[in-house]
Amino acid sequence: LQGAYFNFLPGIYFAKKTGYIAVATASGAVVNIILNYILIPPYGITGAALATIFGHGTMAVTTYFISRLFFKVPYQWGRVMGILVFAGAAVLLAQLLGGTIWARLGAVLLFVSLILGSKIIFPKKYTTSSGQDRVFLFSSLNLSFIRRDAEAISSFANMQFVTASGLSAILKITTGVISSNVVISWFTSTYSAWLVFLGRLLGKRTILILGGADVSADKELNYGIWLSRWRRPLLRYAFRKADMALAVAPSIIEKAKAIANYSGANLHYLPTGVDTEQWSPSSIEKKGVLTVTACNSSARLRIKGVDLLVEAASKMPNTTFTLIGTEPTLLEKVGLVIPSNLQIVPFLSEAELITHYQDAKVYCQPSRTEGMPNTLMEAMSCGSVPVGSDVGGISVLIDATGSVIPANDVDVLVQALQDALGKDDTAGKAARQRIIDEFSIEKRIAGLREAIEGETEK
Repeated sequence: LQGAYFNFLPGIYFAKKTGYIAVATASGAVVNIILNYILIPPYGITGAALATIFGHGTMAVTTYFISRLFFKVPYQWGRVMGILVFAGAAVLLAQLLGGTIWARLGAVLLFVSLILGSKIIFPKKYTTSSGQDRVFLFSSLNLSFIRRDAEAISSFANMQFVTASGLSAILKITTGVISSNVVISWFTSTYSAWLVFLGRLLGKRTILILGGADVSADKELNYGIWLSRWRRPLLRYAFRKADMALAVAPSIIEKAKAIANYSGANLHYLPTGVDTEQWSPSSIEKKGVLTVTACNSSARLRIKGVDLLVEAASKMPNTTFTLIGTEPTLLEKVGLVIPSNLQIVPFLSEAELITHYQDAKVYCQPSRTEGMPNTLMEAMSCGSVPVGSDVGGISVLIDATGSVIPANDVDVLVQALQDALGKDDTAGKAARQRIIDEFSIEKRIAGLREAIEGETEK
């Protein structure tokens, strides 16, 4: 506290207002005397020690505020708090190890290692010998489009990608943030709050990638992390305090502003992208309707509109439908009758999926809520005519190349599918060109690079 007092004095000296030092000293003396009178009778020497601590604390605080009246020093409190946290961790370690001389030496080494390893003193540039940024990418989900982003970032930065949950996630985030100068959370969660807090504390650039579920609170579908009351303050903190939040769909930006109740100044639109050379058409004649969605619960079936697809298939008995990624037993469990023209295929690899995309005349995305569906993007890149609900980023993807319909309306869905099946090859080509022009992996990489290589100093 005495050290803090001396650190706050320069502003008073620079402004040549040294007479105010007497005010700070007097305030500390008054608090010390009063507390001595109150604390010494019941606590003896311990009470005197406490009175001295509070007296010096009062001097430091008073000096700080007086100094700011005349000369505002731009203290970087995040770094100060980081140093205090590291010091506290070192002291705790020494105590846990018995307080021996070796324990204390170990604590000192820990403190020095944390200071040097975190780059808390000089955080502006922490790169590899080749000049690349060190990027830590975290997600609690190991999904294909997240792995695709990890590969994209690896093309221009030294990247560590971690998926974890529970205590393991907290530990891995901690070590990842310390060893990096840019930290990213794909899907905002309670883990993101720790990532953002620690990143800010240590002077790292913090980025969130919003996928849709992280801005949802749909009670009817029982969907969205914001339905949890205890998570809301943590999510709100992450949204508001991250240096940048990249939304994969424009609608997510508006949802984020509303649900986190803030201006959204850090929100930016950056859609996901696909490799249009990998996801490309073939010369095979296209036919039928395809939907790809991984469902493992009845709630997930409703969210993705699989029940609507099944009903539409039953009303179009002469059209072949294919559903990939969902077990037939799950549909039967929720009482859905699978029509004979609906083929259900379990999970497939990317290489196997491409063939199905290339075969499908129409790709159907009947979701009740969405972010920016990558399966729809992949199908359009392969030349399938898109039909999708007007939720999330679906309308942005499809634009004028297919049909965007109201969610939850089977009759309109059936009509849209029939219209799409009747279109010629130019419709599929237009859908592919839409992806090439607006949603290529090259555009995604450029956007991620711009976000990561932005000014790292707050």
